[in-house]
Amino acid sequence: MLKKIVRDTGLYLLSSLIPMVLLVAINPFLAKNLSPFDYGIIGYLSSFAAIETPLIQFFITRFYLSNYYKIDLEERMRLKTLVVQSLILFSLFMSIIVGGGICFYHYLFNTESNIPLFPLLLFSIGAIWISGLFSFQLAEYRIERKTREYCKYCISSGIFRVITILICVVLLHQGAWGYEFATFVSSFVFFLITFFRLKKYIFKRIDLILLRKLLSFCWPLAIAGCLEFFTNGYSRVLLERVGDTNEYGIYCVGDQFARYINIFTMALYSTFNPDLYESVAKFNKSKLIRVCVILLAAETLVVLFYIILAPFVIDILTAGRYIESAKYSQILSVAQIFVVGFYLVNDITVAAGYSKSVLTTKVIASLLSVLVISSLVRIGSYYGAAYGHIVTFMLFIVTNILCLLFQIKKDRKK
Repeated sequence: MLKKIVRDTGLYLLSSLIPMVLLVAINPFLAKNLSPFDYGIIGYLSSFAAIETPLIQFFITRFYLSNYYKIDLEERMRLKTLVVQSLILFSLFMSIIVGGGICFYHYLFNTESNIPLFPLLLFSIGAIWISGLFSFQLAEYRIERKTREYCKYCISSGIFRVITILICVVLLHQGAWGYEFATFVSSFVFFLITFFRLKKYIFKRIDLILLRKLLSFCWPLAIAGCLEFFTNGYSRVLLERVGDTNEYGIYCVGDQFARYINIFTMALYSTFNPDLYESVAKFNKSKLIRVCVILLAAETLVVLFYIILAPFVIDILTAGRYIESAKYSQILSVAQIFVVGFYLVNDITVAAGYSKSVLTTKVIASLLSVLVISSLVRIGSYYGAAYGHIVTFMLFIVTNILCLLFQIKKDRKK
């Protein structure tokens, strides 16, 4: 049994790491073909992902995972049908709303920006919409312990995305446009594959009673997820308005490399994610503590190594073009430890059934984060934004813990 767990954990981790390693490996080629302005465009569009993803995908898959161990097989099939339908239809509707909102901001409140929004925004939002179904399929493979299916699906999609990006950016020299288009095309191909695999669930009558339960569970998470914009994208939106396009692109490169660390840890995190939900559902405290310690220890070790090696690594992986970004990347990498800490506390809260406590946490912490980041950007510009990431996630962790303890105490009094 232990041998199987170790083997499966290794395969899950490896299948998530291979696409990441491939993306890192092609960085020198991308760096030679992407200007600081291109990186600025990509960074600016990705800064809105913290709002786009929770509103479009609406944490629908999270609803499925949180109920998986609590219902029988027949109810699970009903739930799966609704989840698949919602990830296609409801997410499409939300994509239109979100796209309109970003256009409203960009053309009415950020009129001095020189970043072109169309058609890049369509590619960016479209990729998030159609990747929801793919992400659900991967989550289902993980929770059902279908290791081989997960590995094939995850690795093949990662390889295809890398090839598409190389064609559009390196061979065709299409810059930021090519990068965003390649991401959309690769997502679309695997959306079609997943669509046909799950088509028997799609063309059924929508269960309106179950839909109301799904929306009731997910809307606090979606709104709370949007508030993560203030930890993930707000600083980049503020920095874009500073006006130094070249330095903005360099900062985005540094931020990108810092996030590679998080990709590694999230690969490990996704492997243990079902165990976290199971341990909370079954009140297994020792297993829950063990999962948290493993994830935080792994993240801390990786960050320490990265801080030491960052200048050397970035010099190689950007072909010497963006070595200046190391100074920002080292600071931003420290924030990734607190990112994982917050994800752990957040998922424990959700698994325990306190989804509205997540919203309370995000509202309070986001208000504090706006004040902190705005002040630090005004005082320290790019360095201020980098240190602001660390402070922001510390605020989110502390607030989430306090809200969770308050809710638990409140329930015990009933």
